[in-house]
Amino acid sequence: MIAWMDEHIHPGDCLYDIGANVGVFSLYAALKRGAQVISFEPEASNFHFLNRNILHNNASDKIKALCIGLSDSEGISPLVLSNASLGDSGHALGSHDGDEEILDSTSPKEWCLSFSLNEIVKFGNLPIPTHIKIDTDTFEERIISGMSEILANPVLKSLVVEVPNDENRAKQIIETLNMNNFIETTSGVPTGSHQNKFFFRHS
Repeated sequence: MIAWMDEHIHPGDCLYDIGANVGVFSLYAALKRGAQVISFEPEASNFHFLNRNILHNNASDKIKALCIGLSDSEGISPLVLSNASLGDSGHALGSHDGDEEILDSTSPKEWCLSFSLNEIVKFGNLPIPTHIKIDTDTFEERIISGMSEILANPVLKSLVVEVPNDENRAKQIIETLNMNNFIETTSGVPTGSHQNKFFFRHS
């Protein structure tokens, strides 16, 4: 991930950090690479410390942190927590109109606003990203399904996506990106049930 940032993110670029957690990569992109960063983190305690880290590093003019979930539609959605530890990952954002398995889970839940990326960019008048990092541990395919207008915009140059090992979900992600002229170049080291994959726009 750091090597991708060092090689491809330049001063003046805009990074969307989707699944920012407490902000390690957001801060690196902003402070070391000179990028403008939009950080998305729906989990409340992680979002609190994300903002503390931004303020502690005097980066509030470089990073805009948003406490929302991203999906393929808009609504109030359940966020099932893997546990309540600070900085933990593996939380699952469900759909506001389904996902009975998530809704029936006995794990602790938070509820959050969720948007498609297409809609939040319009609603918030956000800059079109030059690069996108997606590391949400669940339903990455829904996020990508909800960003068709962003994928079609030539300003976007590259994405790194934590692709699930589930064959059907991975196929959906890769096919959607390929249809929008994004080609996988390298894969990172597998991390549990996912693997980071790097995609660049093919001209």
